[in-house]
Amino acid sequence: MSTQKSAAEIESRVTSRTNAVVQNININLEDLGDEITQTAQNLEQAISDAIEDKVVVNSYPTNYMENMKKVIMAQDKAQMESYNNMYMQYTGSAVYNNAYEMYSYASEAEYQAHVTEEAQTRTKDALTLQYIYEKAGLSNPESDVRSYFSDLGYDDASFAELQEQYGFGYLAQSVLSIKVLDYLKET
Repeated sequence: MSTQKSAAEIESRVTSRTNAVVQNININLEDLGDEITQTAQNLEQAISDAIEDKVVVNSYPTNYMENMKKVIMAQDKAQMESYNNMYMQYTGSAVYNNAYEMYSYASEAEYQAHVTEEAQTRTKDALTLQYIYEKAGLSNPESDVRSYFSDLGYDDASFAELQEQYGFGYLAQSVLSIKVLDYLKET
């Protein structure tokens, strides 16, 4: 994958989307903030689309995929429990017995196929981010990770709780994603 080629494609997509936004130059100031936000979202989507279109994963790391599946299933279970708690509060009974019912799959096998597909998508995204991160020579020291979460309002104690709950690697991956996106926006 050529980062320069992807950057040119991204620039082309962003330019066409930006041209569509600025065609109507009579924007009132109240709408200006909305337009800027939409343009930023369009840029992020253009980057995401370009990456999705150009990246091919030849093989998925087995352990990473298995961990990703566990994360997805844990997230689905937590969401199901949240829904069930809400329904219990209002109706007195749970609505879902398992995650595949929540997603309206006919069987556990169909749900597992969904989990595998989602795990592949997330793994592809993570591998792509890591590839760009390494090729661009970006850095992601612990101080940047802590600073990012501090800016979100986490003090040392709450950051330590996050770190214990999710692991530092997961937190660092969140910041790495932002750094790669910022890098791609600039190129």
